[in-house]
Amino acid sequence: MDVVQVKYSHAAFDSVVTIVVDGGDNGESNTVKITTLPGLDAYYRFDKTDPDNFSPKYNEKPLSTPPGSRKFV
Repeated sequence: MDVVQVKYSHAAFDSVVTIVVDGGDNGESNTVKITTLPGLDAYYRFDKTDPDNFSPKYNEKPLSTPPGSRKFV
């Protein structure tokens, strides 16, 4: 569709990010789960910058958020 310049929604390629707040107000034990379409890779960062293919690759296991990252949630 890109080649023939047909407009379409890219929303199907968006990741779904689920954040589980289980650390109370201190936020020290929050976990993050990322869901994508089968066959798509997801990359993540916790420093408020946009991830790219040099960022850590998500391996389908929930991630523990690093200390101090709760502000990005």
